Amino acid sequence: MSGIQGYALVITGGLFALYTVTAGVDFGAGLLGLAAFLRRNAAAARIAEEVIAPVWEVTNVFLIIFTLALVSLFPGATGEFGDVLLLPVATGLLFLVVRYMAFGLREAFPASHRVLAAVHGIAGWLVPAPLMAFLVVSEGIGMKRAAGLLQLDGGRLLASPLTWALVVAALAGELALGGSLLLGFAVSRGEPAAAACFRRWALTGLAISAGGGAAATWLLARSGLIQPSPWLAPLALLALVALAVSVWLLTVARPRRRPFVTILIAYGAGLAAFGISHLPYLFRPVITVAQALNDPPMLAVLVPTFGFALVGAVPLVAWIYLYLPDRQFSRPES
Repeated sequence: MSGIQGYALVITGGLFALYTVTAGVDFGAGLLGLAAFLRRNAAAARIAEEVIAPVWEVTNVFLIIFTLALVSLFPGATGEFGDVLLLPVATGLLFLVVRYMAFGLREAFPASHRVLAAVHGIAGWLVPAPLMAFLVVSEGIGMKRAAGLLQLDGGRLLASPLTWALVVAALAGELALGGSLLLGFAVSRGEPAAAACFRRWALTGLAISAGGGAAATWLLARSGLIQPSPWLAPLALLALVALAVSVWLLTVARPRRRPFVTILIAYGAGLAAFGISHLPYLFRPVITVAQALNDPPMLAVLVPTFGFALVGAVPLVAWIYLYLPDRQFSRPES
């Protein structure tokens, strides 16, 4: 694999990680806002809505950019991904549509606010579940070849323990990301009841997500699906250290945004280890990364374009999620 091909792989993986982070925060905070609303914790519900309201559309932007990068940089796998993942991806997009419809209708139909809030929170939380099929199928699980074409094998996909381990890790990870971010803003706002609520959810989500990730790692290793690499041990150590530091920070009195940052490091290291252990395949065992990549002349144009998008997006996301909601909090009450 040449240098520019490696850059294409790293950029695509970075965009995928960026989307998972923004989606995890958005969907997790939405569900926690619903939980606070149903438990009549007005302060927690208000904080969740004020954090989400100015930034929720950012999530969809990164989904579009990642999809464009995947299709443009890896056209050799586009047909296979489309054939196999049409149903799971369509299901995830349906959840997205339902979620945003509910979000928009809450103000138009105040009498149905409670029902629409429930639909908004639950539909968003469930979005990653069908999208986890992307990772499972990339390991060669849940697909079959019929009439010379790759097709989804829904029975195998649903029967695979790896599917459910990744789903549990993803759904709980949303709670950890959303809860840790909202905790920092609750502390900044001086809302101890809301902070205690978000702290509990973040710790619970982090513990369950770590368990799901450990189970997925064990299942991959048992099936011989982890390719040896000198990067795996350092990344695993980084993930474990960041996880331990996150738990400690979530228990201190005024954690601010630090647990959110360390959880990001833990998840980033885990995603990087998953991607590296998957090489050289993009679609095991059918398509390798080299076979799926675009031609070098096209890569010379596309890689700088998407690389610029990734480099520019990281500080933007940091500002949006770590500082922009403070501007919301500083507004005078009407």
